Amino acid sequence: MKKLLLTSILLSFFALNAQQKKDQRLLEKQYTITRVPLKEKFNLPARDLPSLIIQAFCEGKINGYYPMKPSEVCGYHEFAAHFTVNKFQPSRNDDAYEEVNCPQAFCYTKNEASIEPFRLYYDVLEDKSFSRETSSQQHHIKFIRLIYSYEKYGMELFFDGPLFSYTDLIKLEPEEYALNNPKNDAAKISFKQYFEKRMFTGFPLKSGSERTKSDNPNTEKDKWQH
Repeated sequence: MKKLLLTSILLSFFALNAQQKKDQRLLEKQYTITRVPLKEKFNLPARDLPSLIIQAFCEGKINGYYPMKPSEVCGYHEFAAHFTVNKFQPSRNDDAYEEVNCPQAFCYTKNEASIEPFRLYYDVLEDKSFSRETSSQQHHIKFIRLIYSYEKYGMELFFDGPLFSYTDLIKLEPEEYALNNPKNDAAKISFKQYFEKRMFTGFPLKSGSERTKSDNPNTEKDKWQH
């Protein structure tokens, strides 16, 4: 009986792993993925971008989607529980729901330690095409993906967070959701300005089969399947 149970568990694991790899390949075939390291000097002005996205997600102003399933909505509560985000808005069924001034009481994220692992990297998923009219490469951003990253035993580990529609992000109120302008503190940079002017630098993300030891030998990924 125990052998049958163990065999069943192993088969389920391998089936899930195979599905995860398939989903990853499909995503990489559909989009060009660029990873943006927010620790680099050029990208530092956007260090608050992940925090602002999580805040809007928490407040219900934008939807999040599973990292390998761009068409499937992921709820904020599941995201918060999965990544152990310490402060998150209780559901209507919780006793604490009646005691808070939501959502603002639970959605301010800039100074929370549990948000910090998201403030190191993010991914840009886009379509690319060559324009004959302008004889140049055209970029069409489709999604922004949050990345949860931390160091353990000298290794930098990466876990895929939720996807967010670019169209939804640029519709957020720029007065509330904007990035610091290093050249002018009084003039904030809207999400639309930031992405349309490509005020970021990053590197193409390779699939597991294409990754070499020199790229990043200590990277782990969590496909976060539901």
